[in-house]
Order: sequence, then C-alpha cells, then structure tokens
Amino acid sequence: MKLRQLTFTVPVALVPALLIGQAPNGLDPSDLLKPLGKSWPTYSGDYTGKRYSTLDQINQSNVAHLTLAWMTQVTPGARNRFGSPA
Repeated sequence: MKLRQLTFTVPVALVPALLIGQAPNGLDPSDLLKPLGKSWPTYSGDYTGKRYSTLDQINQSNVAHLTLAWMTQVTPGARNRFGSPA
C-alpha cells in the first residue's frame, strides 16, 4: 500500500471508533461538577481530586467509637535465586 493511501485509509478507519466513544451512555461533562453520591469513580474520589466523601455514616459524634474489625498478617512469599519475589 502506498504511503498516500495509508495516510487516508487509517484516519477513515478510526472515525467509527471515535464516534463510539461519543456515545450517550458515556460520561456527561455536567457530571464532573456534581458532588459524589455513593460512588467513588476515580482514585481521588471525584473528578476534582478532593479525596473527600460526602457519606455520613461515620461522623464527628461516632468516630471515637470505631474499633478494629479485622486484621491479617502478611508473610513474605517465595523468593527466586536472585532475591526477587517469584
């Protein structure tokens, strides 16, 4: 295939994939400004990166009553001959 044909064919082939990304079930830009509900869609919580949840099950009046619910001890795994984990 000639370079000229390739430079025309590749963008035309990618257009359907780009249009699928614009589907109505994707992210609505207005959702970026809404406070979180019960979801935590990104590493930082919401799209502003505040790392703050509006959930109110734990608050200032009951935080002192929190106790350890469970724990586990992690033991080192097998190591290979170079000292790295297997």
